[in-house]
Amino acid sequence: FNYHGAWTGGHGEAGVPGPANGWFFSEGTTRNNEIDGSFEEWISIQNPGDEIATITLIYMFEGGGTQQQQVTLAPRSRDQVLVNNVIGPNRDVSIQLSSNQPVIAERPMYFDYHRAWQGGHVEVGNLNTSSTWFLAEGTTRAGFEEWITLQNPNNHDVNATITFMFTDGQTQQKRVPLSPLSRTTVSANRSLSIATICDGLAVHPYYHPKDWVNGYNAVKQLAVRHGYPNLEVVVTEIGWPHNAPWGDYDYQRQAIGDVGVGQLWGAGCRKIWIYNDVDNPPGQAWDAQDDGMFTYTGTPVPAWNEYKRWQSLLTDYPNLPGHVW
Repeated sequence: FNYHGAWTGGHGEAGVPGPANGWFFSEGTTRNNEIDGSFEEWISIQNPGDEIATITLIYMFEGGGTQQQQVTLAPRSRDQVLVNNVIGPNRDVSIQLSSNQPVIAERPMYFDYHRAWQGGHVEVGNLNTSSTWFLAEGTTRAGFEEWITLQNPNNHDVNATITFMFTDGQTQQKRVPLSPLSRTTVSANRSLSIATICDGLAVHPYYHPKDWVNGYNAVKQLAVRHGYPNLEVVVTEIGWPHNAPWGDYDYQRQAIGDVGVGQLWGAGCRKIWIYNDVDNPPGQAWDAQDDGMFTYTGTPVPAWNEYKRWQSLLTDYPNLPGHVW
């Protein structure tokens, strides 16, 4: 095909032995934005019988919520529904089709994926739901993105377990809660990433304490967007603005105080590692900057007082290192 003179490709699908009164489609999307690209989803319906078919389409969305549509189809005819026109743009959707007469239903889709990969595919619906499915093909190699779409047409919560099986015989599991009457999307690429096996992500801010919170929030939002809303983000090894001139102790005090650490705390960060080393003698620091919270003679600088203030505010914080104050 050369879809609308814009998206080229080709697809094919095997026929089915016969019509049925119900079909399920777990995959579907009408996304249309600069990040995801453009998608057009259709439902093609064939009525091979001698009676008019009255067909109900139930659209199920991410997190729950449904929308219904009813169409009629003449005997021995074929028609199609453009899903985008029914549910609107930028929605991921699963569909349950039911008919008073046996019909055949397929779902063609055409896309410009991430404004980079153009093409299309078509799938015939499933006749039944099942508690177990097997998917032999899959890869997350560079240049590939694999998705698993799960439809829960039940009126109650369901818990799904995905077991990934690799070429070396190892396995990895991911548990996915499914809301009633909903569609859920799982990215295999992200499910198999380091985010699934690590306890948290670390942000290592360097310059400009007023911007530390922006970096923290950006990583938190990134984790949420990729499906890990509960992944902890920690901030590592802060305490010295390396772009401050030698002796600018107030700039460093603000970093450990309300400007740097304070904003991180206000944003919800609860693990902040503060560097509290002793300076080298003048002229011997690798970057000729004021590094630690103590001068080379062991005298605390104002940032150390901010560090102690945090200890007094956070009563469960250990008084470390106790030997220097």
